[in-house]
Amino acid sequence: MLFKKTLLRFQRDSYRLPSGPNLQQRMFNRNSGLFEDGKRVEITEWRDGVEFAEHWDGLAFELQADQPVRVEFLRSEPAAVLMVTVSEETWHRQRSSSHFATRWAGVLLDFFHAAEAECCLFPINLDEVPCQKWAEAVALRRKTAELRIEKEPTAENPPSGYKTIKLTEGGILQTSLPVKSSPSG
Repeated sequence: MLFKKTLLRFQRDSYRLPSGPNLQQRMFNRNSGLFEDGKRVEITEWRDGVEFAEHWDGLAFELQADQPVRVEFLRSEPAAVLMVTVSEETWHRQRSSSHFATRWAGVLLDFFHAAEAECCLFPINLDEVPCQKWAEAVALRRKTAELRIEKEPTAENPPSGYKTIKLTEGGILQTSLPVKSSPSG
């Protein structure tokens, strides 16, 4: 259900799909505890991906945006995981430019709401972490992530140099990135 809601939100919000094989199956390897790449298929609309998503352990795709973005949805316990990856160049641009950081925060907010997530952290790399250890890895990164979105804010104060933005839909965004909280900044 999570995959379906999120993919349909991308359709509604007019995120474009690249042409060619654009949806990657992610398969859970029970021996290693890691997700591996499976087959690639081409879909022309987001809703076409729903059929695949219902039968796969996870899926990954690239988004057509002003910044290259890879998105992965993975079924995991206790909750599904949504991972968004950007290139090193894009990450550095977001750290130094208010324009790019603010646009990126908007994209992450879209993902956060579409997936009905409890928490969104950026950056965090779980590629080499067995999924049984994800909760532990996320808990460690929760305090130091450069951008954190939470539905239920923790009582902790953010580290020095972070700003807190209260979201109109509820929850908070805390970040050390140069994100503007309104058009006037």
